[in-house]
Amino acid sequence: MFFQEKGGTLVQRKEQRSKGFRILPWAILGVIAAAVGVTAALHWEEVQFLWKLHESYTLVEDCYLEETSADALGDAAIDGMVQSLEDPYAAYFDEESYQDRLEQQQGNMVGIGVAVYRSEDNGRLLISEVYEDSPAEEAGLQSGDWVIAADGTSFDALTADESLALVSGESGTNVTLTILRGEETFEKTLTRADVVVPSVRLEMIDNTAYLRITTFNERTAEEFSASLQEAQENGAEALIFDLRSNTGGLLNAAFDMLDELLPEGTLATKVTKDQTETVMAVSDAACVDLPMVVLTDAYTASASELFAAALRDYDKAILIGSKTYGKGVMQTTYTLSDDTGIKFTTAYFNPPSGENFNGKGLTSDISVEWTPTAETLGDPEKDLVLQRALEELAASEE
Repeated sequence: MFFQEKGGTLVQRKEQRSKGFRILPWAILGVIAAAVGVTAALHWEEVQFLWKLHESYTLVEDCYLEETSADALGDAAIDGMVQSLEDPYAAYFDEESYQDRLEQQQGNMVGIGVAVYRSEDNGRLLISEVYEDSPAEEAGLQSGDWVIAADGTSFDALTADESLALVSGESGTNVTLTILRGEETFEKTLTRADVVVPSVRLEMIDNTAYLRITTFNERTAEEFSASLQEAQENGAEALIFDLRSNTGGLLNAAFDMLDELLPEGTLATKVTKDQTETVMAVSDAACVDLPMVVLTDAYTASASELFAAALRDYDKAILIGSKTYGKGVMQTTYTLSDDTGIKFTTAYFNPPSGENFNGKGLTSDISVEWTPTAETLGDPEKDLVLQRALEELAASEE
């Protein structure tokens, strides 16, 4: 076997193959093609891709000095392919992370049971809400507490995502959090658990129903419907939907909620790669005839933006707050054969007006540039955006 030395490495001549390539190449290609079930449909580029993948894997398997894992190499290959799309919303999920994603979409989470705001300066996490029957509630954590470290690792040099990863973990495992409350710093050890996360919270402010919607998951539409019915039974004369810091979720949940609120008509359309436009969802004739306001900020995104835009397009609501994020593209998550998954952008989705807001956001009808803290969000005495919404609704009644 002949090698040429180059830059301190050994470069094997292409004419020679390692022992993993002694099988007739075209026979291998036939096996690979049959395995993926696309033998007849393969294009030459796909054949080349499959062969290159096999060639690289076999070289690593036969020649790499350390032990390798087919699963790890496969995960890395798919992750690299997805990352090469340069799609900011694309991702590869290994089996564990994919299961976590499915749990979150169902409205479940494994963790300590809090909603948090992320610091813009470091990885510190500000607790905005403590969920009932959660480890955080049991440990006495409160809204307004800062989580500044986990298991001795300070969040100051981390990103918010890195901090969240340290707080999260398998159900039944412990995590020791360092908490900053006012000027007091203390530690609490919590046992992570499965927590049902409510996504809709209703409060009556005199005759106005304030509905805080934190995400769009598989439970959200049902929670919304129950809260809307409760609000109407309590004599609500106006509705405020708070979508601040709601980064979206399942579009179908938003469609179901809009169907309750809006009259008959199109709720959204989508445009795919081949420029085909199709209707995604429609509303029936039943609707709610009450004044409505939607509260927005720079983190109102995706399904939240569609919800807000649709209400405004039907002249059912005005938007108060700041300009939204601007995500008018949808992703599809595909389950792979080994219970892993990939997600990437597959279409634009448009509100009833047909005007896509991707990269532009939605400009509020009444701009209020103010950022709430955990203690002020949703407080009619301290929340300036909510105060302005209440003022507008009061003025409309005069």
